[in-house]
Amino acid sequence: MNTYLRTQTASVRARVFRNLIRLAGPLLFGIAGTAAAGTVVIDFDSVDASAGPVDATSYLDSYGITLANVSAPGTVLIYSDVNFPYVAASSIPNFLLQQVGGAPPESFTMDFSTPLDSLSFTRIANTTPNLVAAWTATAYSGSTAVGNYSEAMGEGPFTSANYTFTGPDITSLTISANGGGTAGITSATIDDLTLVTSVPEPATDAVLVGVATLGLAAVRRKRTVT
Repeated sequence: MNTYLRTQTASVRARVFRNLIRLAGPLLFGIAGTAAAGTVVIDFDSVDASAGPVDATSYLDSYGITLANVSAPGTVLIYSDVNFPYVAASSIPNFLLQQVGGAPPESFTMDFSTPLDSLSFTRIANTTPNLVAAWTATAYSGSTAVGNYSEAMGEGPFTSANYTFTGPDITSLTISANGGGTAGITSATIDDLTLVTSVPEPATDAVLVGVATLGLAAVRRKRTVT
């Protein structure tokens, strides 16, 4: 190829590359500015609690949730409402509860391995005139509280209620209860714990890689030609 043709070919390729960047730029910025919500709903129902409550530690750990600061002598348990006749789980049959005989004050924390944009849970229905302890749920970003809900409870029954905390960067949730001394249910009965994180759209990565590949190829061709 003579010098003139080489020059013209390089010029055409350069124009194509500039146009590609010009057209792709707004698309890239538009996509990069969006995110898809990654949502996990933890309903506790894959655990067989039909023979009695099951320690929730391993189950929560499988979702990247670590139990911490569990007050003695309490254990955070997965119950079946089949064997806990005072309540009705939101998603049948299981729910989460820290239940301690004698109803002393109690608390526990769930630490999240990935910071959350938001989290929510359902405090399930209490179906009988059973005494339910007052409880508080507090979400944290590091050591900073980002949200707080409380229920005074008392003598049931109570309909279910939903609670949502908005971040960003929620790293833990602490549940505490006053125990009530004689309460039949000594803390919050939790079901359908929903964790929401923002993750990049798959299309974002694909477009970025594609444009980068085309740009690299164009540069290589230009170097070869010249």
